[in-house]
Amino acid sequence: MPGQAAPAATLVSAGTIYPDGPLFGRKLDRAAGLVRPLLADFWAVVDFVLENDPLVRGHLYG
Repeated sequence: MPGQAAPAATLVSAGTIYPDGPLFGRKLDRAAGLVRPLLADFWAVVDFVLENDPLVRGHLYG
């Protein structure tokens, strides 16, 4: 996002043109994703990777 000082992630409805299956699994739209019980754990993993993985940090801040 323009003006964003730090990397950010959001939950979007993606891959909707492709059917559910082995490659994509069962896709959820944004509304269904927001109420998943493991969403907080997912965000914790995303935050950890963004903050600690040297390859990701280098790509974002390099």
